[in-house]
Amino acid sequence: MAELMEEYGVSGAADARSNGNAALIRASTDGNVTFVRYLREQLGLNADDARANANAALRAAVAGGRLAVMRELRTGYGLAADDARASANAALQSAAMRGQLAALRELHDGYGLTADDARANSNTALTSAITSARLDIAQYLHDTFGLTADDARAKSNFALKDAAMRGNIASLRLLHDTFGLTADDARSDGNDAIKRAIAGIRGESLRYLREAFGLAAADARADPAALKALGARTQPFASMQKLPMQIASAVKELIDGYGLAPADLGIDDATAQKARDSA
Repeated sequence: MAELMEEYGVSGAADARSNGNAALIRASTDGNVTFVRYLREQLGLNADDARANANAALRAAVAGGRLAVMRELRTGYGLAADDARASANAALQSAAMRGQLAALRELHDGYGLTADDARANSNTALTSAITSARLDIAQYLHDTFGLTADDARAKSNFALKDAAMRGNIASLRLLHDTFGLTADDARSDGNDAIKRAIAGIRGESLRYLREAFGLAAADARADPAALKALGARTQPFASMQKLPMQIASAVKELIDGYGLAPADLGIDDATAQKARDSA
């Protein structure tokens, strides 16, 4: 233990709380549950110390997925749900963003956080999980915290739009199959999802929006300028036999899938056929 005390800059009970309980926070960050417990049992730290700096010790443990520390802070130091909710539920949001499923489970099962906590800050936990493709986290928020379609629609359907723009089909599928988002969601804000898919040259997103969400030609034509901009991307390859796969698949999907005319994209029939041959 002498080595650990030296490592964490603690010489005894007198300075165990120095620098805003830095030793406890650092040990929690490292996942050193042995030293976290020693600080409490031998040097007299308590719940007030664990709550220093807006519960920084707990937040650090959650961010790093330090389950043993999280449990020691709860069962040993006596931290509870209100501590886990510090800083507008920053711990829960951090766990979701970082993909810390076990920490999220401890926040629910051990600390007793609820759907209201998961919905904090306009459903940041769910939207960040989906946009970072942490599908196990999003599934857990649905299955265990009870989040629903209304939660998935947070921030003007940001999660759906972002998934379409990034070509994140697994996230689109989760939003459709698990959370139950519909064509109305995909068409929100003037068909912003399909606009983003076109701008991002995401043929796979365009296909999924058509096949699963039921979008059609009228939706694809919502932004004529975006269609023309996509068509213009074919021009640098006019003298080549094939188009780049990403451009070709998006053009082919819009023409053969949605039934648009080549003219909608500002291209001729030969370029459209090149896209088919290249996709």
